[in-house]
Amino acid sequence: MSGAGAASNLNEILLSNVSKAEALAFIFAMTFNMPCVVALAATFQETYSVKWTARIAIYYTLTALLLAAIAYRIGLIIF
Repeated sequence: MSGAGAASNLNEILLSNVSKAEALAFIFAMTFNMPCVVALAATFQETYSVKWTARIAIYYTLTALLLAAIAYRIGLIIF
């Protein structure tokens, strides 16, 4: 299968299985998610606190999920 054929096939599969609202929520979740593990390690090295590092990781994760849920609901209204 050629590259263009595979891309169009993947496009059809995604369009039939993922709604626009779900895709928007996924984009928000990935955009506002916790930065890489190296950023968390740097936070730990600066604060010397597992508690603060865990709080920051939980904050990023919960914020990303909350924004994704809001984006999904708005996407359902828009699309």
